[in-house]
Amino acid sequence: MFDPVASCIAEIRRALDRAVQDLELPTIAEYSLEYSAISDHGDLSSNIAFQAARIWKIPAYQAACRIRDLLSVGNEMICDVAVSPNGFLNFRLND
Repeated sequence: MFDPVASCIAEIRRALDRAVQDLELPTIAEYSLEYSAISDHGDLSSNIAFQAARIWKIPAYQAACRIRDLLSVGNEMICDVAVSPNGFLNFRLND
């Protein structure tokens, strides 16, 4: 049975991996993409910018902005990608 949310999560993960490649970062294997604990922050959140920030030696917020600017998520279920002040990438899904 087709699960549209699982498909959306897989597409976001692929988009994050492509952004890491485009930014010429080493592969970041250990990052999370999970349901947000706080609904105001979106439906899904990723901590990938924290690993990128360590590599670049910049604040996580700046790393998240760089990654967000390169994201091309071709899924109509995603209506917004935002960066929280602490550096999480937050994805809001369409209803």
